[in-house]
Amino acid sequence: MPYTLIFFDPPYKHADEIDPGKPLAASLKRLARDTISTPDAILILRTPEHTEAPQLPWWHVHDCWELSSMMVWIMVKRPIVDEDAVDEDAVDEDAVDEDAAGAGH
Repeated sequence: MPYTLIFFDPPYKHADEIDPGKPLAASLKRLARDTISTPDAILILRTPEHTEAPQLPWWHVHDCWELSSMMVWIMVKRPIVDEDAVDEDAVDEDAVDEDAAGAGH
């Protein structure tokens, strides 16, 4: 059964590997598969403070909270019609809500 809520807490030293084309981005892409997560899935991503908003085609930043020395990103799944057609290097400038982009920065 696919998951509706996913917690993703990579080691802080690997937080820069969330960018498209990097190892953690590949993991987040797999988590976006319909066999793994529901169409309305929510992903909770924890990163070190001052981390830039993740720019991923499979997950959309809904909100961001700065708590102590960490950022907690609330992300919602984006519908992917054909996951092979997704360009991992493409960055959607509308991918981050204006409020989330400025949160904690």
